[in-house]
Amino acid sequence: MSHRSFLLIALGVLVLGTNLTACSSQPTEPPTVSPSSTEKPSITPPPKITRRPSSTPMPMETVTPSQTMTPALGAPICPAQSEATASFHTPSMESARSLAEAYEPQILDYLNSQGSADGLQIALSSLSLTLEDIAWKTKAQVYAIDATNDSVPDIIIGLIFSTDEYDFSDGFLWVFSCSEGKFQKIHSKHIGSIQFSENDGIRGVRDMNLNHIPEIVYSYIDNVGAHGYFTRPFFILEWDGTHFADLIEYRGFYDPSVTVAYATVYNGDGDIIDTDGDDTFELVLSNGIAGHYGGPQRRRTDILAWNGEAFTLSRWEYEPATYRFQAVQDGDDATRFGDYQRALASYQKAIFDEELFGWQAGYYLDLYAPTPPVPDPAERPRLEAYARYRIVLLHTAQGNLAAAQTVYETLQMKFQPDVVGYPYAELAAAFWNEFIFNQDISSACRKAIDYARAHEEDILEPLGPGFYGEQGFYYSAEDLCPFISSTE
Repeated sequence: MSHRSFLLIALGVLVLGTNLTACSSQPTEPPTVSPSSTEKPSITPPPKITRRPSSTPMPMETVTPSQTMTPALGAPICPAQSEATASFHTPSMESARSLAEAYEPQILDYLNSQGSADGLQIALSSLSLTLEDIAWKTKAQVYAIDATNDSVPDIIIGLIFSTDEYDFSDGFLWVFSCSEGKFQKIHSKHIGSIQFSENDGIRGVRDMNLNHIPEIVYSYIDNVGAHGYFTRPFFILEWDGTHFADLIEYRGFYDPSVTVAYATVYNGDGDIIDTDGDDTFELVLSNGIAGHYGGPQRRRTDILAWNGEAFTLSRWEYEPATYRFQAVQDGDDATRFGDYQRALASYQKAIFDEELFGWQAGYYLDLYAPTPPVPDPAERPRLEAYARYRIVLLHTAQGNLAAAQTVYETLQMKFQPDVVGYPYAELAAAFWNEFIFNQDISSACRKAIDYARAHEEDILEPLGPGFYGEQGFYYSAEDLCPFISSTE
């Protein structure tokens, strides 16, 4: 049975438990803002490497609905409160796409008779619906805040119905603005799916990018799969003068060429945090483990930051590595994000940490019986040689040429032509010899990229999905030396 058909049948036996009037009013208070996180990871432009998702859900910042913003001095209160009252009753579903949307006319009547949103959240939250002895819960969020930059509060409303069993949700998001003496709808969006979460709906209303216009952040679970695996999209909306525009520009991990206007978190949740202390706020998504995939999986945190035009994926960070190849991948991630100290530590961990597990091609790690494979004996020397090559790049990029030369010489000494890992010593030689010749890291990187492109079977394939399956990076030759000047 379809979602719409289910609701139409439900409304045939719907019992409205309360009939509320809008006579009462509440004093307004300025918005409250919870303290931001003190974490300060660095933020850089989006990276090119792609991989499968998998991070620990983080607690959401608490933002209390029914916030109000006092209009600027002399701004009109629109509309004026009338003597009429509005009540909530069983709605008609003739033109509504959902149960929540069917309440839209009554919400408008309330706003225009009351002259404000005072008491509206209490009225909506008190709606009591019963169907076939199953009680439906109501979640209502109401914000009175200037979202259109005209010094007059707009009304932002989220209304979601769900069963006590949390197996179904149906909701709507609205923005109402005062125009020509009455409130009118200027934005609406259906939200909800087959499963309800207490965090569905509006997640925050705040000026995240410091342009004096608050953004509306909302999310909901839109898909539930096997083993409880679920996806939750996040949206960020901002008024652009004519409508509410999507501010997220997200390139997925599966296909970075596809850009969507929302960001999806897998088996997790998100938060609004100033991660770097610059007073702009980032959207931080914490992905969890996907139960129906093999491993080894790690939880990952994605950070979407404002780049002047949109909120884009600026960096991600995994929980600590337990496998040697994961430490190498962490080093590559940190290098692209400009976090060179963390990158160096990750590469050194890959070389020297005796507690890291090895991997074997074609091994499928059962998530419910996570026994590490018997490692391929060639894997560790390959990864050690590659990690030393990347350390040479790091030292060179930071001007530590004496350290770079020491690591380069060690790499050449340890990985002779008859030793596994020798191709990465040759890759390092292509880079280092060119750098010594002209002292230009961009030119040296081009030499290394040319070498990697000409020897993909020896250089790229051992690092990628051919050996590591779903856990492998999809490396290109350009990924192996990311220090080419952006002006070239």
